[in-house]
Amino acid sequence: MNFQILLILSLVGFGAAGLNNSLDGLDSELKAELEGKYKKLGEWVKEKIEQGLEPGKDKLSNVKVIAREIVDHGVDESKDVATEASDFLRPYKADLGVLYGEVRATLEEVLKIN
Repeated sequence: MNFQILLILSLVGFGAAGLNNSLDGLDSELKAELEGKYKKLGEWVKEKIEQGLEPGKDKLSNVKVIAREIVDHGVDESKDVATEASDFLRPYKADLGVLYGEVRATLEEVLKIN
C-alpha cells in the first residue's frame, strides 16, 4: 500500500493489520476482564469507545467512565449487558460513591423492562 492509503486508513480507525482493538487503551487488567468474564459489557464498551468515549488514565478512572456512560446513556436496554455491568461494578461500590447508586438505578430500570 502506498503512504496516502495507509494514512487514510489510520485516520478512519483502521491499521495495516485490520480493525484496531478499541480496548487496547485500557488498563491491561481491566481489558482482560472485559474480554474474558464480561464479554457483553466489553463489546458495549468497545462500541462506546469507537463512538468517541474517552478512556481514563488508569483502571479506576476507566471504571468511573464506564459507570458515567451507563448513567448518561444507558445500555441500550440489553439485559445481558446490564447484568454484566451490575456484576462488574459491584466491587467498586465504595470507589464510585454516589455514582454507584445512580448506575444501579439505571441498570435496575433496564432489568425491569426486560
